[in-house]
Amino acid sequence: MIDLHCHLLPGVDDGARDLDEALEMARALVALGFTQVAASPHMGMGPGGDVDPEVAATTMAMLKVTLQERQIPLTVSTNAEHYLSPDSRATVKVRT
Repeated sequence: MIDLHCHLLPGVDDGARDLDEALEMARALVALGFTQVAASPHMGMGPGGDVDPEVAATTMAMLKVTLQERQIPLTVSTNAEHYLSPDSRATVKVRT
């Protein structure tokens, strides 16, 4: 089973506050039958702010290593939660 929207990355938005909480979340997901999760840090304004893609990538790399070291069988994939508002049309090309 795959979770396509999860705020698993520690300390980057309004999800896991730290690495311990992220590992607790990962263990809970595995216990529920999940094998893969798409970490979804916020991109753009919105709850939790805007996560720099470089910070997200670095945090994800660290989390993947830690999951492997702790033998938590959860694959983490790249994803993002994009905040869209009426103002988004100014920065995002929308096809009509």
